[in-house]
Amino acid sequence: MIFIHVTNENVDKFNKLAKTHDSFLKYYMPGCGHCVAMESDWETMKKQIPRELSKNRDVLVGEINSEAVPKLSGYNDILGYPTIVYLKNGNLKDEYSGERTSNKMLEWVLLHLKNQSGGNKRRKPKSKTKKTHKKRRSTKLRKYKSHKKNRK
Repeated sequence: MIFIHVTNENVDKFNKLAKTHDSFLKYYMPGCGHCVAMESDWETMKKQIPRELSKNRDVLVGEINSEAVPKLSGYNDILGYPTIVYLKNGNLKDEYSGERTSNKMLEWVLLHLKNQSGGNKRRKPKSKTKKTHKKRRSTKLRKYKSHKKNRK
């Protein structure tokens, strides 16, 4: 997991990282009252992200200063501050719209990380065993035969 504070000076480094990482980003404006109020919850949330969820994958958690937004190569369509988004390989996947508390933001981050756990591959749903499939098929066949007998 990589933590980065994006400013005009390191925006090029960030642009390279964001193209290949799952990214959770907070866009903020210095001096914004809402941004300042949310800062401690954001920091708490960052510390609570389980490291094991990011094993075998590249996860980026960043804070982007509003002055660096025009130089971003990815998502930079910010209408208000603070804005929190989830990007996958530089493409917007979701924008956070919940409460600005550490617990609610962490739930949102974990939802995305768990949906993508085990690398960038989605988990396949568990397949039903052949025995269960055969049992269902034989039950349907019996019902069909008994229905057919009753019709005669």
